[in-house]
Amino acid sequence: MTTKIVFLLAQSARSVAYVQAASHAEVDIACVVLYGNNQINVSSSRNLYDPSSSLFCPDFALNLQQSLAMSDWPVWQCDSKLLDNDRLLTKLKSLSPDLIVYSGYGGQIVPKPLLDIAPILHIHSGLLPEFPGSTTIYYQILAQQSCGASAILLDETIDTGPVLAKKVYPLPDYHMDIDYLYDNMIRANLLVDVLTNIKDYSLDTEHARPSVESDPYYVIHPLLKHIAILSSDMKSEQQRHEID
Repeated sequence: MTTKIVFLLAQSARSVAYVQAASHAEVDIACVVLYGNNQINVSSSRNLYDPSSSLFCPDFALNLQQSLAMSDWPVWQCDSKLLDNDRLLTKLKSLSPDLIVYSGYGGQIVPKPLLDIAPILHIHSGLLPEFPGSTTIYYQILAQQSCGASAILLDETIDTGPVLAKKVYPLPDYHMDIDYLYDNMIRANLLVDVLTNIKDYSLDTEHARPSVESDPYYVIHPLLKHIAILSSDMKSEQQRHEID
């Protein structure tokens, strides 16, 4: 029996990465529901494309609409950015999804009326339960000299739902943009892994919770973020010279 998967996407770089990676992997998506109408332009002083990466690398020269045009998935849009918008909830209910893949706006908490429609899959940047909270990719770089991503079914509290899968990734290549590119690359990679093997996972939201709880990490201080980036760049450059 086919799992009916619906994407619920904000206008964001992460959504672009998810759409391009899932389309490239030929994942079967029943419908894409867009919410909010602000267009994004991704720019950075660091590398936003890495053709040598073993991971799928999104092309941020394409916006979300252009990325969706590469697939044949049906698309429905709601201009409201509110997750409890009646029109949005009514549409999602009418689709009767088995699973909703969520890529939202920063700081939003998924409300219970949305959680009640179907299991909601979120890809968290950082290993859970060790690194809950925000900007955890940088905290994991500082603590472990690695990156990670966790596939989690959302519940009513932050980063406490059932963890379906998690994966450790190496540090990004030298001078690669972490916020826009690498963070989204590893999230999209784990997302595709889970969706292409979705029958192997239980979507029961009563699945066992993480056994260890950590205090949540908050948005990293700019100085600590700079130290994490320098540490990552130095390690990547060192490894490159060792290979040469």
